[in-house]
Amino acid sequence: MSFFRKGRRWMAGAAGNSTGASNQGVTASMAESNNVNRTPTVQEEHVPLVGDDGPPPNYDGPSSELMEKLHELSHDEAITDDSVRRKVKEAIEMAPTISVVAPVPRDMRDRAAQFRELIDSIDTFLEEPLERFDDMVLIRTEALRIQRALAFGTRRGSQTHADLARFARNLALALHKKKENDEACVLDEEALAIRRECFKVRPGAERPYLAKVLHSYSIHLHAEERYKEALAASEEAVQLQRLLYELDPDEAMDGLAMALRDCGIRLSSVQRFEEAKATEEEGLVLWRLLYQKNPGKYRSLLDQALTNYIVSLKDLALVPEVKAARAERDEIRGVVAQ
Repeated sequence: MSFFRKGRRWMAGAAGNSTGASNQGVTASMAESNNVNRTPTVQEEHVPLVGDDGPPPNYDGPSSELMEKLHELSHDEAITDDSVRRKVKEAIEMAPTISVVAPVPRDMRDRAAQFRELIDSIDTFLEEPLERFDDMVLIRTEALRIQRALAFGTRRGSQTHADLARFARNLALALHKKKENDEACVLDEEALAIRRECFKVRPGAERPYLAKVLHSYSIHLHAEERYKEALAASEEAVQLQRLLYELDPDEAMDGLAMALRDCGIRLSSVQRFEEAKATEEEGLVLWRLLYQKNPGKYRSLLDQALTNYIVSLKDLALVPEVKAARAERDEIRGVVAQ
């Protein structure tokens, strides 16, 4: 995850069979008799499906904009990674065969999903090191269109439905890079609604993904200056991260530390400075442990957490504590300088 500086703080930057005429009367009579007081089978019970309240969002092939971009990337000298070049070439070759128009044959669904993952992997390279955010939005928009078509008609709460949330959130993150946070929030809300449905079906598996959506949603709300909503999302993310930490401290420690740090920022934004200080102190305990385990990975993150903590201390006019936190931060930075 990347970060950006805002003000004084660091931010974590979807034919039946018929009978002959002579048998119709007998058949209807038997059916009526057999249906009396009969309990519906599992197959007959209504199962909520993705898109069952609207027309199918068919995907009739890659857009001309995407194809133009893929051809452009195939000759882009800035792309020096041979594996990325191979993926671009493969995507260009696959593109004419991709279509998701209901009803979709199984082999076509699989091929469309493969194409979606392929362009998504190319997009990852565009984020770092190239930082081509316009291209990221283009590709992630295309991936989301494919997933909407693939998810249509599947069970709500299924893995295919969850994948729709994943690609909606991915596009929201790219829009945030372009500072288009209003549109990002709309996609976050879609992803969040889907993750909540999936959480009801598979709470254990979905909890970390729900926490991630809440985390990024909070960031985008904050960027829109919707501070109270951002705090609510951040506090829910902290609750989920605490549960994950209880289940597996080593695996979930950095997730909880990040959630606490951001929640401290959100609390400060609504002038709840004492709570912000306490929350950031809890997070700092975890950041220090992580730094001890892996200084190279967590030095900058501990630095950022201390910087935010110093701001909270200043808000409360705690001068001695500010000096102590600065000294700790300077020591960490001194290690880098050496």
